[in-house]
This record gives sequence, structure tokens and C-alpha cells, in this order.
Amino acid sequence: MARRNGWRLALVACAVVIAAEAPDARGADADSTTLDRMRLVADRSGVLSVEGGGAVPHLSMSGAAWLGYANDPLVLHRMDGLRVGSVVGDRVSGALAATVGILDRAQLTIEVPVVLAQEHTPGSGSASGTGSLDAFGVGSLRLVPKVQLLRAGRHGLDLAVLAGLSVPLGSSGFIGSEVTFQPELAASRALGAARVAASAGAVVRESRPLLDAKLGSELTAQVGAAYDLRPRTRLPLEAGLALAAAVSAARPFERSDETSIELRGYGAFEPVGALRLLAGGGMGLQSGWGTPDWRVFAGVQFALPRAPVDQTKPTQSL
Repeated sequence: MARRNGWRLALVACAVVIAAEAPDARGADADSTTLDRMRLVADRSGVLSVEGGGAVPHLSMSGAAWLGYANDPLVLHRMDGLRVGSVVGDRVSGALAATVGILDRAQLTIEVPVVLAQEHTPGSGSASGTGSLDAFGVGSLRLVPKVQLLRAGRHGLDLAVLAGLSVPLGSSGFIGSEVTFQPELAASRALGAARVAASAGAVVRESRPLLDAKLGSELTAQVGAAYDLRPRTRLPLEAGLALAAAVSAARPFERSDETSIELRGYGAFEPVGALRLLAGGGMGLQSGWGTPDWRVFAGVQFALPRAPVDQTKPTQSL
């Protein structure tokens, strides 16, 4: 009964977070969008940018930080799909994320993306509706409640539902800040030395023009697989791949500049159990907006378990 009540409380807590933080989507600036699609999940149930179906233990914490370079994440196309030129040619960006567990059934992640530098082609923005761009800025603050529905030990896989919400922090002249709602279903499972994860969801946003494309709500999907190399190399190493895709919800696969597909690979080293260092790269297979031709990145993931309570320690009386 206690576990059932805890699960209900977790659902209520996540609903309260969403209701309290949800802004009016009409307040979104017409010149802003979350340009970088890359993420690094903060908990170990996922694979690189693919969310997993597990939740961290109650009151324990995990986190992630990454920094990377992306080449041509925003380009201008002709109506026939031919690339005309680059609007954002080079971009150095990253993010910080922290996660806390709630009642062993849920967790809440807070993520703050940041752009350290970006190269904007003069004149291309005014011709396409993006205006001027700041070279440095903070993107949308993301709040991501997750509730675990199934556990691998009992049901064969971990399954969770997420309800992400982004809140603008950047200026109106900065591509990287917008209001979105991101419902998602994520599943994961460990298979011996391998680990697989998959997610599917949507990004709900106000429709607006972006360059020669129409920016609106999207359907998203990701799949990833990781393999523990420790049994073969006797070193704490892991390698993995992730495939991420997004298409327009209104007209899926109709236009190439509204279809994003990127393949990412990484290698990770775990010097201690609570710390993982990783580096990798990605390649755009379909260069929709926000998908670079190629990228490189490096990051860190960490876990902070909840401190155990010493039951033998005597209590002090007043």
C-alpha cells in the first residue's frame, strides 16, 4: 500500500510542476527557437541522448554536463531542397543538467543549455526572418518530470513517461530560447553487457516561419545501444550509438529542411562508479534545421547516492 501511495504522490508532484511552470505559448518570440537538438541524459538508464525508462532512487541525485562544436546547424535551402548557404556556420554550445529521485518511482531533471560562440553569416538572417543573432546566450530552461510505469525486474523492461517543459531564458535576438511542451515515452533494458534504450514523443510549439521552412510542432524518436567493454578489455570502458530523428507533425517527411536525422557515437571511461567521462561525434543524415553536418562533443555524467541513515547513532534529547 505504501508503494502504491508513493506512486500516486509522484504523479501528483509531476503534474503540479507542469501546471505551476507552464507559460503562455503566445509569449514566445518569433525569432527564437531551440537550435541545438543534442542532449546528454543525466541518469544512467538512458544511452547518450536517448532517455531510458528507469528512475533514480529516492532523494539520490545524478547530473551531466557537456560541451561541443557543431558545423552548419542552420542552413538556407531553395524550394527544390538545394542548399544555398549557411546562416549559423559554427556553434560551440553545451548544457548542465541535474536530476533528483522522488519516491523511487519518479524523478525531476532541470537542464540549462548555453551557447558560448556561434558564427552568423551577415545578411542571411535579415533575408530569411531570423534577424540578428547574439554570439553568446543561455537557452531555454528545461524541466523534465519522469514517472516510471514498469520495472525490468517484474515486467521485462523499464518504461517511463516524461513531460518536458522549456521556459525561455535567452534574449529575443538569440536563437536558442523558446517555449515548448515535450511529452515522451521511454523504454530501456539491460541485456548482459549491452544496454538498449528507445523513446518516442513530440515537441509542441507555436508555429512560426524559420528561414525558408515553417517551424511548428514535431514528432520525435530516438534509439540507442551501448556495450560494456569491461569483460573484453578489463578496463572500465563503454561504447555506444544513438540515432535521433524529428519530423514536422503537420507534414511529416514532406520537406527535407523540416526533417532531422542524426547519428551519434561515443566512447566512455568510468574511473570510479559515480563518474563517467565520455567523448564522441555525430553526423547529420538529413539536414533539417538544428541538425549540423557534423559535430564533436565531450561530457561527464555523475551520480550522488543518498547518504544512508545511521540507525545506531544515539539521538540527543533536549
